[in-house]
Amino acid sequence: MPMTTELPDAIAALVLPARETLDDAQQRGAACVWCSAPLDGERAVDLGEQPLPDRWFPRACQSCVAGRAWRGFLDHAMPCSQCGGTTGVLCDTGRALVRLAKVRPC
Repeated sequence: MPMTTELPDAIAALVLPARETLDDAQQRGAACVWCSAPLDGERAVDLGEQPLPDRWFPRACQSCVAGRAWRGFLDHAMPCSQCGGTTGVLCDTGRALVRLAKVRPC
């Protein structure tokens, strides 16, 4: 499940682990970067290209992404003038995080 339409700020809010702490399968995208679950095309969430100098393409399982996106939204919403307000209007980053939090668990 590619996340290429998601905003980089939303993906950044998921707080990826440092690449050097991951095993080979996690670095190649064959396993979730957080829980090490094996991934296939249906269960994998593409977290996008991570920039140089350590360019890599992490992937994660749907359960880990959903949980981290919800926590990321809660952290984001408090200081955000749109997401933290009472209008029910979310900024682009807030909408992307809520969309990621709704990814169906494995």
